[in-house]
Amino acid sequence: MNVGKRALLRALAGLVLVAGALAPADAQPPIPIEDRLADVNGVRLHYLVAGKGDPVILLHGYAETSRMWRPLIGELAKTHTVIAPDLRGFDQSSKPDAGYDKKTMAQDVHALAVSLGFHAFPQDAKDFAQFAQVKLTMPMLVLSGEKASGEFLIQQGRLVATDVEGVIVRGSGHWLMEEAPDQVIPKLLAFLNR
Repeated sequence: MNVGKRALLRALAGLVLVAGALAPADAQPPIPIEDRLADVNGVRLHYLVAGKGDPVILLHGYAETSRMWRPLIGELAKTHTVIAPDLRGFDQSSKPDAGYDKKTMAQDVHALAVSLGFHAFPQDAKDFAQFAQVKLTMPMLVLSGEKASGEFLIQQGRLVATDVEGVIVRGSGHWLMEEAPDQVIPKLLAFLNR
């Protein structure tokens, strides 16, 4: 090896040592996000999962996949079990000929949650029947893109709930996580970790 290459390698090794020494001693390694598959409701769903604690299920929108949530999953996984499925027909999930209505897709997600051992859907159904008779009192966060639904989506939330925090995500359209993660992630974390 010539002298120039050896000098370069020594300099790089020194930079690595300095960078390691400057790293915070209490820095935690990132929580791993696992890719998994589940056969539920007659389809195979791909999903991402990370963390431990009360479950949070993140659903992607049209023309998106579970991967849109990766920047948020790592943060939420510090205090929650985070599950982000790919809906039927998207990414690595099955692409059946039918079943793309919202009811069937909701049944897919429900079946996934049950398969993972999560305590609450029958009770939720009873609770929702009661909630439908009066406005919801639990906190609700509505994030709405300035160039998409804007204030309209927030007003819809206020039709069904009494404690609505509405946030217009400035400069964003429909794809909030991709277009404005610097605005969306802090709002979601603050809301979910109250």
